[in-house]
Amino acid sequence: MRGEKQTSLLWFVTLHSQPQILAMEGLHTPSSSTQAPTSLPPPTAPLKVRLNSVLSRRSLVEAQLESNSSILKLNDSTMSTPLIDPQGFPRSDIDVAQVRTARVAIIRGRNDLKDLEKELEGLVREGLQRKEGDVEEDQVMEEEEKEKEEELKPFAKVNSVAPNSPAQTAVRSQLLLSSMGLS
Repeated sequence: MRGEKQTSLLWFVTLHSQPQILAMEGLHTPSSSTQAPTSLPPPTAPLKVRLNSVLSRRSLVEAQLESNSSILKLNDSTMSTPLIDPQGFPRSDIDVAQVRTARVAIIRGRNDLKDLEKELEGLVREGLQRKEGDVEEDQVMEEEEKEKEEELKPFAKVNSVAPNSPAQTAVRSQLLLSSMGLS
């Protein structure tokens, strides 16, 4: 029975599938090969070097996620779209192998992104706990913050803060908000 199903499945695919021209680069590459090709800086490297390394790896993973998401879009598919028809055969209107591979890559990429975010969080904590004698890094961080502030445009303004509220200690009146969340 199992052999018959495989034979009919092969027959179905060869007789009913339409040729599709889609980018199939890296169809079966493992997620470890999608990591940044650069070597990681040692833990003794300056904080700025390690931070830049994590940020560049995060950018690479985000680009790969976007690339794999575009493969799903090309196939009119999502992470939960069924890959088989009601009779149990692979759908002929999508490239099932490419969609499955893209889904796996997206899942792995999301996990890699979570790991990088944790690593980034650790570096931020380390930066907050560093010695105050490190004036050079403080100047670099201030310059980077100024550049970041210039990039972000405020979208809201705090007119007033309720007295004796938790926000009173964290937010001042006339504050311009340019981002939300943990950034």
